[in-house]
Amino acid sequence: MRCSLLLLLAAACTTPKPTPDPVVEKPQPITAKANAVRARAMPFDVSVCAKPVTVRPLTRETLSAALVLEQPRFAECLASPTSREKDDASAEVEVSVAAAVTAKVTPRNVGPEGVSCLEQRVQQLALTHPATLTSTLTVAPAAGAPSTAAQLLPEVNAVRAAVASACNCFEPLGLNAPPQLVLKLGPASAPDVVTASDPLADKVERCLEQALAEFPRPSLELTVDLPLLNSDANQESPDASDEVVTTQREAMKRRAAAKLNLLLVQRTALVKQLEPIAQSYKRKPTPSLMKQRIALCGDLRAVEDALPAAVERAAPSKPVDTEPSQLCASVKREE
Repeated sequence: MRCSLLLLLAAACTTPKPTPDPVVEKPQPITAKANAVRARAMPFDVSVCAKPVTVRPLTRETLSAALVLEQPRFAECLASPTSREKDDASAEVEVSVAAAVTAKVTPRNVGPEGVSCLEQRVQQLALTHPATLTSTLTVAPAAGAPSTAAQLLPEVNAVRAAVASACNCFEPLGLNAPPQLVLKLGPASAPDVVTASDPLADKVERCLEQALAEFPRPSLELTVDLPLLNSDANQESPDASDEVVTTQREAMKRRAAAKLNLLLVQRTALVKQLEPIAQSYKRKPTPSLMKQRIALCGDLRAVEDALPAAVERAAPSKPVDTEPSQLCASVKREE
């Protein structure tokens, strides 16, 4: 009994050893895949892929209006940093139309690549006119153009250029808003294009994957976010970020205003051409004058038919008269 009491007293006087804290392993940082880069490319407006507008009659006023409408086509020439010598690049493009179409580009911090592209864009307009016409357009990079000072990956620019050259892939879109693209490419993997899951987006996705497969593979694992715009679309892209939606909305607004302006200028020019012909025909009707009236009235009616929708889309601040001209009232509409 005495021994038991001594043992209990000894146990009570012994200082208990502290319980060690549990060992907590520090979380290891998530490391990116070796040689992998994700970058955002400059937005691409697929309206650049559409055929240039047909302008009849071609006057100095209609030529100027047409060049403003085609501004995105020209601005695309300055999208790549390699086309610009400095960020504040711009160019005056003087277009002369006579027996041949010529373009005089006055560059300001625009490199040879950009100048050559602008000259090619003018030739793509396929303008012809018997008299000499001249109009000038000022071209600058679109909003969001990457800085020339930033050493952007050449692969990112190459991927964007490949997408921009695959215009046939965007034909199914028509006036629909384009999907937003995430492009994944690697040195040993086939191109993978991720879009919104809808039938139109799927068509664009499959077509772009085939188009990109024909281009050289990048030297690294590359993911490119490429915002798409469509100035001709009826609405913004539903899967786009707020920033891209705002850019798309502004592009649509500018395009709508330019289209309306071109139609109004065309209508004025056609009426000006028709008035003396209608007076001459009234005094002395001839088959030749009638043929001219029929052709010009066909052009005028095409413009007037397009006006109401253009006015609704552009929502101008001042009222626009969309009533058909009486100059063609007696001319039978061709089926």
